[in-house]
Amino acid sequence: MTVRDGKLLVGLLSLMLERRGGFVGRLLFINASPSTYQDVRIRDGWESQVSNAGSDALEQMDSWQMADLRNLRPEAAASGIFRKWDRPKAYVKEGFI
Repeated sequence: MTVRDGKLLVGLLSLMLERRGGFVGRLLFINASPSTYQDVRIRDGWESQVSNAGSDALEQMDSWQMADLRNLRPEAAASGIFRKWDRPKAYVKEGFI
């Protein structure tokens, strides 16, 4: 998912949807590796706008039930998107699920 201001790319949320058993849709970082920290990419100065746009877009998507964002530091930009999330969530060690 990209967030733009005109032609200027200000945010990139590199997430994929994985289905398990045909029922549960789980959002994951693309190419998530257990040994590296993951995050969304946000151009400096655009944190609030990208967090709002990302949260709004994810809320409009109805094909997922869980965001499994492992290896996410508490100060990560993705934390801002899910911190204000009003749906059920759980914070487990290094990320939101």
